[in-house]
Amino acid sequence: QQTAGDKEAELERLYAARDRSDKDGAQVEEADKDFDDFKQRIETRQSAVEDRLPDLSKQKHELDSVIKRLHRANKVMTNRLGQCREELRVYNGEIRDMNMLLKEVETAKTV
Repeated sequence: QQTAGDKEAELERLYAARDRSDKDGAQVEEADKDFDDFKQRIETRQSAVEDRLPDLSKQKHELDSVIKRLHRANKVMTNRLGQCREELRVYNGEIRDMNMLLKEVETAKTV
């Protein structure tokens, strides 16, 4: 048989265990509340992102189209620049020839 002191000690131990259990339960409830709050924020953010996806997809498609047109325009302009450089080379050659002809004419006049 247990003595009164043993029963009292056992009762104190059980009270302490219950208090610890209550504290642990409160911490678990707080953690669950924090988790639910976090989960709600994530779901809200995800919903906002998903709502914007069609718009972003459309904008990306439009930007890709603009980039393709710019690449084509750049290619055309690069080709035209090459043509202009060739024309300039030809014109510079003609000017050089004309200057030589002018010098020959001037030289012929003075002779």
